[in-house]
Amino acid sequence: VKCKPHLKTLAPEWNESFVIPLAPTFDFGLEFLHVTIWDQDISIDERMGSVDIRASDFVEQPRRWFPLHEGKGEIELSLKRLG
Repeated sequence: VKCKPHLKTLAPEWNESFVIPLAPTFDFGLEFLHVTIWDQDISIDERMGSVDIRASDFVEQPRRWFPLHEGKGEIELSLKRLG
């Protein structure tokens, strides 16, 4: 899944939602969702960092901040189970 780029800002806010279908065998306690953040530039796209999260990380707190691995900063994510 890819979100829309935000140009000419050092503090982008996306506020986008995505529906990601999961296999019926997906284990919310064991399996990870991998999120990678990129900075889109005219000449080259730069990897800003990534985070691996478990759905179970959201049980008590549906919206959380996660520190980026291999980069600076953090990302706020929320998770809602449908159906």
